[in-house]
Amino acid sequence: MNTFTILVLARMIGGLGVGASLILAPMYIAEMSPPAIRGRMVSFNQLNIVIGISTAFFTNYLILRWGQSGAAWASAIMLDVHNWRWMLGLETLPAVLYFVGLYFVPKSPRWQILKGEVEEARVTLTRLAGEEEADKQIRDVLHSLEADKTREKASFKEIFQPALRLVLVIGVALAILQQITGINAVFFYAPMIFEQSGIGADASFVQAILVGLTNLVFTILALLFIDRLGRKPLLIVGMTGIAVMMMLLAWGFHSASYELTPQSIETLDESIDKQALTAGMSGITYPSDVLFRRALADVLGEEAAIVHESAIITAAIDINPGLILFGIIGFVASFAISIGPVHIVCRIY
Repeated sequence: MNTFTILVLARMIGGLGVGASLILAPMYIAEMSPPAIRGRMVSFNQLNIVIGISTAFFTNYLILRWGQSGAAWASAIMLDVHNWRWMLGLETLPAVLYFVGLYFVPKSPRWQILKGEVEEARVTLTRLAGEEEADKQIRDVLHSLEADKTREKASFKEIFQPALRLVLVIGVALAILQQITGINAVFFYAPMIFEQSGIGADASFVQAILVGLTNLVFTILALLFIDRLGRKPLLIVGMTGIAVMMMLLAWGFHSASYELTPQSIETLDESIDKQALTAGMSGITYPSDVLFRRALADVLGEEAAIVHESAIITAAIDINPGLILFGIIGFVASFAISIGPVHIVCRIY
């Protein structure tokens, strides 16, 4: 089994774990938190996710800088050669801490009561909210369970009834919109997007940090003002901003041109066939990345073109990087104040 296959499998398993925790963690927090602060506690989950993303951008930049520093210790641990492996490998530390910490997390009181472990649930709730609040919550859960026994069981088809149809459509649409906006692509590939806009690897990681900080700041603003301004106005403003910024980005990349000059070819890595590039592409202006990639594959061959594509595009592109930065920052800010925390809003309310 080659390393690429292992990488893909590991990312798939990691994705399953992250996806499960995104759903289970807020559910657990909601069950464990006293009603008075439940909304605030669930909101912290979203805030911590954003902080984690921002921290990842920052640590990746540090790894890149340390790898380029020429320090003996960095070379000794191969930080200069395998910096991307270190970026992925460092995820092990918070993952292990999370895994170990789960053994010290108490069971959900509601789950304990469902299993008949009322006294165990009382101990857990007393630790969290005090004896008086624990008794009250246990009574509420027991009352809820008794009510469930007398209530007719709902069938799956009832959610398609006319009374719930609009709610169902809105809920599904918001969930789809949250992903279809492309926010994950921006977060995952922000350094690559910035690098291919011609600003260089170092600057691309710095600007990726700026993206993370923007997400953090506007997520905090959304959580602070969502009750004052209402959810609908924030969604309207944010989705409008997303649409405008995506059109701006589309125009920015569409207006870019690609041309390799003898000077830009000389800056490329020695492993690239510079002679072939000079003979086949130097001095030719390509109006789109599609045509440029096609020509690159013809000149270097498909395999070599795929390997060196990113570096060559960075050397050839003529684009306004400030416009791209503004568009991505505006897109992230619009996402954070609107559709970003929407799953928390739905869960709380």
